[in-house]
Amino acid sequence: MGRSISFLPILFSLLLFMTGCLDKKGYIDGEFALDGFTFDVVAPEIEIVESRPGFANNSNVQFKIYTGSNKINCESLSKFTITASSSTPSVSSFTDTCTISGVQFKTINVGSDGPKTYYIHAMSDQGKFSAPKSVSFILDTTAPTVNFTDIGAGPFRGGSSISLVYNASDLNGLESFVLDFAQDGFSYVNDRSISFSATGGTYTFPTTDITTNRLRVVAVDSAGNTSTVISSLFETDSTPPTISLNNLPSIIQGSSAVGVTFSSSDLNGIASSSLLYAADGSNFSSVVSNPSSIYSWTVPSDNVQSALMRYVATDAVGNTSTATSAPFIVDSTPPNASITNLPAVVKGGSSQNVTFSNSDLNGVASINVEYSADGSTGWTSLTTTNTSPYSWTIPITDTTGSRLRLTVTDNAGLVSQVLTAPFN
Repeated sequence: MGRSISFLPILFSLLLFMTGCLDKKGYIDGEFALDGFTFDVVAPEIEIVESRPGFANNSNVQFKIYTGSNKINCESLSKFTITASSSTPSVSSFTDTCTISGVQFKTINVGSDGPKTYYIHAMSDQGKFSAPKSVSFILDTTAPTVNFTDIGAGPFRGGSSISLVYNASDLNGLESFVLDFAQDGFSYVNDRSISFSATGGTYTFPTTDITTNRLRVVAVDSAGNTSTVISSLFETDSTPPTISLNNLPSIIQGSSAVGVTFSSSDLNGIASSSLLYAADGSNFSSVVSNPSSIYSWTVPSDNVQSALMRYVATDAVGNTSTATSAPFIVDSTPPNASITNLPAVVKGGSSQNVTFSNSDLNGVASINVEYSADGSTGWTSLTTTNTSPYSWTIPITDTTGSRLRLTVTDNAGLVSQVLTAPFN
C-alpha cells in the first residue's frame, strides 16, 4: 500500500494567512490584492421623492438613496453617483460619499419634461464598480390647460339654471377636475366633480341674495400640477319685488273710469309689470302693460258679482310678485223704476196718493219724486223717501200738461227716470 500525504494542515494555514490580509470590507490587502478577488460592489436602492407615483412635477428632482443598515449599509461601497446613463461613469464622477444614516438624498436638475430614467452607480475604496440600479419616471412640470367661460356679474335669479362652458386637458392625463363655489368670493366648497371629457354643464344658482358669489374650475393632472380659473364676482337675487294694489270700490259702474292705485319696488329694478282683470274672478286677461300709478281704467260694461283686479310685477332677474284686489261688483244695468199715472184732471188743494216702485240687483242708493207744472221745467222735489204710496197735496194752481217724475239711482251710480202722463 502506498504512502498518503495530508494537505489539510497546509490548506488551513494558507486560509489563515489570506484572512489576515483582508481589510474590513473584505478586500485582499496590499500586494496580495488580485483583480477579481473581491466581494461584489452592490449599488443601493434608489427612488424619487415624487408628487404622484411615477411622476415628478419639478425639474429639480430629489432622489432618495437607501444606504442605511436595513439596506446596503455602505458595506461594499464608499461612494456613489447618479447619472442619466447606464454606462459606468469615470472615477471622478463619484462625488457622493456613502453614509450609514439610513437614507441619503440628492437633488438633480433633470432638464425638460418627458420620460426619464436615472441610474445609481456605486464604487468601492479599491475602485471597483457596481452594476447600476435605475429609477424611471415622467417629468411633467406643465399644468393642465383649463378653459372656463365667465358668466358675468349678473344679477341671476336664485334657483334658476345656466349653461356653463368649461373643459380641461393634459398631455399625461387628469387626476381630477372639479367645479367649486364660494358665496363670499374666497371660501370655496366643492359643487361637483366634472367628467374629464366634459365641455360644459348646467349650474343652478343658490337661492340667496348675495353680490360676492364666485365659481371656479380646478384641474389637477397626473403629476399633481394644478390649474385654476375663477369667475368674476356675480350677484344672485331670490327676493321678489315688493308690491301693493289698492282695493277698488265694492261696486263699480260699467263703462266708467276708475283710478287703479298700485306700487312696486325692487333692489335690482322692475323689469315689467301689468294690470289684469277677471270678470269671473279666475280667468284673468291683460288690461295694460307697464302702467303708471294711478292708472285710469275704463271698466268693461259687465254685470258680474265677483270681479278681481290683479297687479303683477317682475324684477330684472325674473322674480315675480302678484297682488290681487278684493272682489268687486261691476254693474252696467240701470235700476228698474215705475210710477203710476195720476188722473187726467186733479183738484188743486186735494190729496193724491202717488204710487211708484223701483228695484236693482245691487241695491238702490236713492229715489226722488218730482213735480213740474209745465211737465218739462222747474222740477220740484216732492219726496226722497223710498216709501210708496206717497201722499201728495196738489198745489192750488191751474195748470195744463203737468207731470211727476221718478228718478232712481242704484249703488253703482246708474240712473233710471220715468214720467207720468200729463195731467191738468
